Amino acid sequence: MNLPTINEILEVPLVKGLITKLNRGEVVSTALLVLGELALQTKESALDMSLPTVTEVADRIADKLLQNEPARLVPTINATGRLFPPELGSAPLASQAINVMTDLAKDYAAMGRPVGKWDNAQLLRSVESLINQLAGAESVMPVNSATAGWFLVLHALNKRAEQDKTAPVAISRGQLFELPSGSRIVDILQESGCSILEVGSVNRTTVDDFSALPENVRAFLYIYSAAEKESGRIQPTIAEMSKIAKLRKIPLIVDIGLSGLIGGKDTVSASSALTDGADVVIMRSGSLFGGPVCGMILGRKAFIDQCRSDFTAFFRSQSCQPSAANSKANRRFRLGRLGSNGNRGAVNDR
Repeated sequence: MNLPTINEILEVPLVKGLITKLNRGEVVSTALLVLGELALQTKESALDMSLPTVTEVADRIADKLLQNEPARLVPTINATGRLFPPELGSAPLASQAINVMTDLAKDYAAMGRPVGKWDNAQLLRSVESLINQLAGAESVMPVNSATAGWFLVLHALNKRAEQDKTAPVAISRGQLFELPSGSRIVDILQESGCSILEVGSVNRTTVDDFSALPENVRAFLYIYSAAEKESGRIQPTIAEMSKIAKLRKIPLIVDIGLSGLIGGKDTVSASSALTDGADVVIMRSGSLFGGPVCGMILGRKAFIDQCRSDFTAFFRSQSCQPSAANSKANRRFRLGRLGSNGNRGAVNDR
């Protein structure tokens, strides 16, 4: 008794269905691979080996093809009880942002330089102007991710350093966790050439801990997490950190995590962080802003201008991202800057 031939296998209904679903070349190559494995097993077997039937061989081929099939994205209902579960990607986009991104993504789009009479940099300036007004920032810079924002901010910090560039940046030990993107702030600091000074303990860091730091510290970093209160960790507020930073004449750089552009009462947002004295705020536009997934750097104009001059071609957002952000910011602005409704996010104002 011999193994089934490739022609016999291709006539099995299951295999015919696989050819229709996938493609003939992939199915034939997998079938030949399975037949080769079976032939080798038969040759190496010291005992009489019962050969599989053509149907059994077809089942093996189907199993191998399904194992090799890449994971595919499918629409999913979020029943996790969390607004931004990492396993489900970013928050859904607002319909206006989707429409703008679709229109731009299916054709060429000018980006950052004049084309004819139209300068697409006007679009970036429009986004910046609206977000500046909404958040109360002096300047804003869209980038392709919040991690890219961190690299640009820390690189700008290195270039601005008038003192020894080996002087550290200080951050609470309780805030040395992973960013929402999955990147670790320690790794980003090392890549940017900054040395780090860990302050306090994992579960408790006070204002006095920062006040007692040596004079050569060149910046304070602050990473906000909404889960901080639930975890029981004690950390200074942004306003308290700002007072110490101003006394030392060093910048306070704040990452607001998954918080939005504008917050309600007693919530941290880009706007509240700037009001409380942050010099630079890094945020994710795909969170409660309800816009495209990209990063934004907001804050002091001099600092943002320095970021803008460094690696902008490498970290620049794609053409559809500022366009969608512009659409979303316009929508927010027409809603009256959200007033007392707070951060209605990506759900209520679609």
